[in-house]
Amino acid sequence: MGKQPAFQFYPGDWIQDTRTISLAAKGAWIDLLCAMWRSQTRGQLTLPMQGYARLIGATVEQTKAVIGELIDMQICDSVTDGNGNVTL
Repeated sequence: MGKQPAFQFYPGDWIQDTRTISLAAKGAWIDLLCAMWRSQTRGQLTLPMQGYARLIGATVEQTKAVIGELIDMQICDSVTDGNGNVTL
């Protein structure tokens, strides 16, 4: 069976869950969610920080700050492997 073409999105949950994060983090988070939807392991994405930077259209420094904010505000979890790849 192929991948489903869409995912459910609840605007009320989005507003409530992202109320405490910056505009930059909100923009990055929706891009990350879409990438996670298309991922081989749906709901997870593993990339080096440079890959995340390209994905969200930011510098590596901005990306580290945004991903750090998402983790600190408990929007997502992360695991860093020995090669420096980060799984969200």
